Amino acid sequence: METPEGLEARDALARARAFLGAQGAQSELLRLEVLLGERPPTDLEQALAPWRSPGDDVCVALGVLEALADAECLRVALAAELAQSLQSSQQPDGSWRAPGGPGREPVGLLLGPRDALFLTGMLGAFLGRTARSNAFALRAAGGFLGRHWSPALVQSGSWHAISAYAHFFSNVPHDLGDAVLQWCGRELERGFRDGAIDAVWAARVFTLCDAHALPGARLDARELVPALLHAQSVDGGWPASTTAARVSNTLWAALGLVKLRPRSAPRQGLQPPPWQGRLRRSSDGEPRP
Repeated sequence: METPEGLEARDALARARAFLGAQGAQSELLRLEVLLGERPPTDLEQALAPWRSPGDDVCVALGVLEALADAECLRVALAAELAQSLQSSQQPDGSWRAPGGPGREPVGLLLGPRDALFLTGMLGAFLGRTARSNAFALRAAGGFLGRHWSPALVQSGSWHAISAYAHFFSNVPHDLGDAVLQWCGRELERGFRDGAIDAVWAARVFTLCDAHALPGARLDARELVPALLHAQSVDGGWPASTTAARVSNTLWAALGLVKLRPRSAPRQGLQPPPWQGRLRRSSDGEPRP
C-alpha cells in the first residue's frame, strides 16, 4: 500500500504538470513525460536538435545536455554529438568559457551561470555521463577545477559553486573528489538550514548528482521531499519572482519528486527513473561497478 507521503507526492506531481501545461511549458513537460516513460527519448531528442548548430556557444550545449540529463537520455545520438563538439571547444587550460563571459581572473567568489568554473563543472560532469566521454578532456576539466578549488568558493554560499563542483566530482573520478564533495555537502546543508538555499535549489543539486544524499551533509532526500511538498503553491507551481523562474522551479521540484522518492516507491504514478539501476561509467566510457 502506498504511503500518505507517496500519495501526496503523486498529487503534487499531477498539479505541477497542470501548472506547466497552463504556462505553455511544453519543453519542460516533455522532459517529465520522457522521464516517466510516457514518451520515447526520440521525441525529446528531436525537440532539442534544432537548438544545436555549428555556431552555438557552450551555454546552448549546456542547456541541451541538461534537458537530456533530466530525462535520463544522455546516451542518445544528440548527446554523443555534443560530447564530440565539447572536446573541440575546450580551452587549453581545460575550461569551457562562454563567449564574452567572465573567466576566473578576477571575478570574486560568487559564481554565475556564465562563469568558467560553473560551465566547466557542469559540462565536464555531463560529458562524463555520456557514452562518448573522453578521458583526456575530463582530466583537463578536473585539472582546471582543481587548480581553482578553494573551500571559500562554497563557503560563500554560492549555489552555482556548490552545484558545479558537486556535479563534477560526483560523476568524474579525481583525487580531490572526496574532500570537495564533503565541503559541498556541508555547505549545501548550511545554506538550506540558513534559508539561503531553498528546497527546490537544494533538490536540484541532488538530482544533478544522481544522489539521495551527499557526503558531509545530514540533509538528504528524506527531508527534501517533504520540504518540496510543503513549498508548493496552490496553483501547482513553486514560488519565484517571475513566471519564467516559476516554470524553472516547478520543473526542478517535479524532477525532485520523481528522482528523490524512495527506491521502493510504487511504479504507478511515480515510476522509478531508469538511472536507479545504472552502472556509473569510468572516464573512458566503459562500465564499472
